[in-house]
Amino acid sequence: MKRNYALGSQKRKKRKEEEDKKKQDSGALLKFLSPQALPKDTSTDEATPSTSSSTSTDASLLIADVSSSAQATPSIASLTVEDTASRTETESAPLPNTEVTSTAQEHFFGFLDVEDTTGKGLTEVLLYHLQKHSLSLSDCRGQSYDNGSNMMGHKQGVQARILQLNSKAFYIPCSSHTLNLVVADAAKSSVLSISFFGVLQRLYTLFSSSVQRWTVLKEHVKQLTLKPFSTTRWEARIDSVKVVRYQLPEILDALSALQTFAIEKGDSETMSTAKSLHGELKTWSFLLCTMTWYNVLYQINHVSKLLQSPNVSMETLRSETEGVKDYLEDFRENGIASCQTDAKDIAENLDMEMTLPEKRQRKKKRQSPYEGTDETQSTPDETFRRDFFLPMVDTALRSLSDRFSRLKGVYDLYDFLFSKENMKQTIKNGKLHERCKKLEQTLHDIDADDLALEINSSLYTFPDHVATSPFDMLNYIYSEKLLDLYSNLSIALRLLLTLPVSVASGERSFSALKLIKNYMRSTMGQERLTGLALMSIERDVRQSLDMEDTVIAFAENKARKQQF
Repeated sequence: MKRNYALGSQKRKKRKEEEDKKKQDSGALLKFLSPQALPKDTSTDEATPSTSSSTSTDASLLIADVSSSAQATPSIASLTVEDTASRTETESAPLPNTEVTSTAQEHFFGFLDVEDTTGKGLTEVLLYHLQKHSLSLSDCRGQSYDNGSNMMGHKQGVQARILQLNSKAFYIPCSSHTLNLVVADAAKSSVLSISFFGVLQRLYTLFSSSVQRWTVLKEHVKQLTLKPFSTTRWEARIDSVKVVRYQLPEILDALSALQTFAIEKGDSETMSTAKSLHGELKTWSFLLCTMTWYNVLYQINHVSKLLQSPNVSMETLRSETEGVKDYLEDFRENGIASCQTDAKDIAENLDMEMTLPEKRQRKKKRQSPYEGTDETQSTPDETFRRDFFLPMVDTALRSLSDRFSRLKGVYDLYDFLFSKENMKQTIKNGKLHERCKKLEQTLHDIDADDLALEINSSLYTFPDHVATSPFDMLNYIYSEKLLDLYSNLSIALRLLLTLPVSVASGERSFSALKLIKNYMRSTMGQERLTGLALMSIERDVRQSLDMEDTVIAFAENKARKQQF
């Protein structure tokens, strides 16, 4: 029990300085798993019962501590759930909440096995576990899931069913999933886009299917490496494009070397595939596609990474998505020229012909003499812009607007609290009392008249450097002990900051579970596995628990039931 609770925190002094540097990163897993390296009896593969029980006890105490802290103080919370497919469906359930402090905290409540993956089944499991931990759904002010139909369905999805039980729990679609779908829509916008990603996947498959081929690749491509294409991993597309964007000459050399290697081995299929890919990669159209896609993916991936931070709130989400939209609109007008400039330097180094293939225009047979002649044939550059560039950018813009339009209602409710400047503009337009009244009628958590007075007062008392974001304003109220003066404003800001922006924490929780599975799967039961994952994810809370309470709880669970 003690080994599992300490989780290897006792380190040798001579290694302490080195390991402390990585305490929050890779060292966290090593610290978490280090007790398992102690000598043990390897004659059996069965897990030690007492160790499994202590893990379960620690995990139960951890959840109880988080639940009790939420119940002991007035708090508001949001639900974020991420589901994944395995032999049995699994839900990851982080719970962001703001207690009476200046920060929003997010706690992980575990992995939930479900058999019914419909919206009804998932909702029932979620409600059962909320009740199990004595958490009230009435305190929920936001919910966020991935973009699966069983989650986001308007009538039968989880979010719709939760809204029927609590109309204050606004649904926020996961921003990272949504941006990934925007890219997915754009990738299907034209034949050339589909073919482009197909070439990248063929390139990775060719080299990764053999150790000898991968060795040939590594001999020429020293820095980045080829990445597989994936429809679900958020960064898969930019990872696969980036290596071609910056190391195309090296990849072409690797393909030439692979052709020679295949000829020596008598491998006609590999030789033919390498030769075909070499010809496709060394074309002006492929190089332009690479530059175009990399510029778009870089911008979207940058925003997606930013929105995955637990400290990001709704005002950042709106400003960043609007920034992506502005970038795409500008790129639509000037992107072709900038991509051609970037591609020109690479093409000159490769002695590549910088011309696009010219397509022969089909002549239509005229049915009568008075019919007009065929239109003038488009140039290759015009065809490339019409058939590839414009469909890709326009699809991304349209998808971005459509998929984030669901957030308009949330913005209309909260945007006057985004900054001091927004508050001033609302007062200037004479709509402050109207907006405060709308917030009161929707959530019933604040008094509209008092909120309007507090906002007016804050414009004159809050320093400019703390009035640029809701987090800064809320932190200023608590740090200066002004809660009595701005009680309604603090509640409104806490409500805003509690709204979830993404379910990235749920995705990361599955990563933590996978690490432990890969390391210890052979001798571990599901209950203990989940307990260890929970203790790893919530390590800060676990370290604050009193060891004495753990010993008492463990002793009660392991007390002999034999009657004398």
